[in-house]
Amino acid sequence: MTKSQTLAALRNQLDSFYSLEQVIRIIEGIQEETTNKVTVTEIGAAIERLVDSLESNADYVVDYSSAEFGISCESRIELEYIRVNSEYLREALENTFIDFGQEV
Repeated sequence: MTKSQTLAALRNQLDSFYSLEQVIRIIEGIQEETTNKVTVTEIGAAIERLVDSLESNADYVVDYSSAEFGISCESRIELEYIRVNSEYLREALENTFIDFGQEV
């Protein structure tokens, strides 16, 4: 039971006297409500780790075999299309931010 649930249960009870032992058991049964707050510093560090990982593993981020090129009016070769390896990006994001999650 959380603190707010315990207080609500006690308020809904009929007026009565509780023994010291009953009060101790009630208090011991209270579970602290926790919040998993992430600081701005932690977010910045996680983003930095992610960017470093993506930069050092660029070969995995881009699917070079999907590259399509064209020739512009000025006879320049231009990259028209290239696929991004979204599965690699998903894994990199999960690996970076999973520590901030809280099991429910």
